[in-house]
Amino acid sequence: MHPTRGSAPSAWRLAVMLCCLPVLAQARALQPDCVDAAARHHGVNARVLQAVAWHESRWRADAVAHNANGTTDHGAFQINSVHLPELQQQGIGTRELMDPCLSAYVGAWHLARQMRSLGNNWAAVGAYHSRTPARQRWYANQIAGVLMQWRVIPVGPLPYRSADTLPPGSR
Repeated sequence: MHPTRGSAPSAWRLAVMLCCLPVLAQARALQPDCVDAAARHHGVNARVLQAVAWHESRWRADAVAHNANGTTDHGAFQINSVHLPELQQQGIGTRELMDPCLSAYVGAWHLARQMRSLGNNWAAVGAYHSRTPARQRWYANQIAGVLMQWRVIPVGPLPYRSADTLPPGSR
């Protein structure tokens, strides 16, 4: 199309759009500083917390997933709606979970709760996703795999044998 006719943007408008898109996208992206601060605040490993966000949403702050059981997951850390009654007592709802930094703090809070209950181990990492043992083991293996890809932990066997795991959506 000709730049002055039809629906195509003018050259200057296109230049402004291209200039500003990275800034707008960055404003809604998960920032490592927030994850690190959230991890420190809640006493969890920052790299594990980053791996959770990567696995859950590829660090997308606006991620929403609808689950087969009728619940929904919100934000970069895919906080499940079953936690909303407790979070709403702190003024946190689904809209707030879309804030990348707040989502990091809530994700760190949730991981820390699992660690207080189960210890600083792979079971707690897996419980971030589910307390069902086979799903818990599957999720721990997923996070360990991310950490191995990132060379945070040595590449080697996963924490759990795949025969002992059950991915989401399986029986």
